[in-house]
Amino acid sequence: LGILYADFGINPDDIGIFFSGHRGYHVHVYSEGFRFLRDEERREIADYVLGQQVDFQLQGLAETKTRGVTVIEGPQLGEPGWRGRIVSGVYDLLHENGKTGLSDSLKAWDNKRVLEGGSFWSSAKGVGLSTWKDLAVKAVENGSARIDSVVTTDIHRLIRLPGTLNGNTGLLAMQVSERGLEDFDPFTDSIAFEGKLRIHVTEAPSLRIKDSVMGPFNNETVEIPEAAALILLCKHRAEPVGQRKS
Repeated sequence: LGILYADFGINPDDIGIFFSGHRGYHVHVYSEGFRFLRDEERREIADYVLGQQVDFQLQGLAETKTRGVTVIEGPQLGEPGWRGRIVSGVYDLLHENGKTGLSDSLKAWDNKRVLEGGSFWSSAKGVGLSTWKDLAVKAVENGSARIDSVVTTDIHRLIRLPGTLNGNTGLLAMQVSERGLEDFDPFTDSIAFEGKLRIHVTEAPSLRIKDSVMGPFNNETVEIPEAAALILLCKHRAEPVGQRKS
């Protein structure tokens, strides 16, 4: 969402967030300028959000020579788009206490002071452009949004209506507020059916509905909450009792 707000200038009031009823969430953008985008334009947006094919030289990370001395220059903290995101991502990586695999001298560097001083990319002695690019690649991976590019780019795909059931789970597709997104629990908040149901389960791992944990199951007949039974039925892990095949 941060990329949509900051990089594309989309007003938060023009965005709706919906739980799909299955594996993920759909973000609907209602801004007029986005409504008539075709496949190719959507693919470019998806690639941008995924951080694919980011050209670090175009983002300002390159070697230059000043009076015969090679200097590494790069984007600065606070710049818009991927430039600023790369810098903040590299800074976060440098604070992971040596997990980046850099030399001991760079691990111990006062990164915050150097970053604010504007000489970030040439601050570490013996650290070359290739090392910074390796860090930038990791920063892009960490800063990208892991979206489903197929769903994002396909203009012929039907959008599931809120309040309908997902056929893969029996859970409700529903709108979720951005404020409530972190606390949203699909196995509590999107349950459509209450009560219990008897089913015969062939094999299934344990699962949770609200505060109840059940399973694992292995070739047994059980009576469990209907929401859990529907998940197993939709996943072809169970059959209703009375219709079980011999």
